[in-house]
Amino acid sequence: MSGNADLVRYDINGNRIVTERFSANSIFGEIFYDINTNSEFIVEAKEKCKVLMFLYDDISVKCKSNCSFHKKLEANFTSLVLSKIVDLTSRVELLSRRTTRDKLLRIFWSSFQKTW
Repeated sequence: MSGNADLVRYDINGNRIVTERFSANSIFGEIFYDINTNSEFIVEAKEKCKVLMFLYDDISVKCKSNCSFHKKLEANFTSLVLSKIVDLTSRVELLSRRTTRDKLLRIFWSSFQKTW
């Protein structure tokens, strides 16, 4: 909700690798990151942060009072998750390119598609 944090993992040699940077209104959670890796992901706050945490089961179960907050959350949750998955897939697509030239071409092509 506010603040800045990094998604970090430490490799077997103790090297710190920042996987992603989070700012206000970022979305993250176990659903987005492979838990079958040899190293765990850690979220490190870079400053004072305010985070909204919830379990998926809390969203998928209908609210008994049928409140407007749960209606909005349920309606927007799918689009938030899909948007995040597209972002992560795009990053994997970019990082899987072997050469710097191929990576730059991918970036330029993506930018062109967004403006087209």
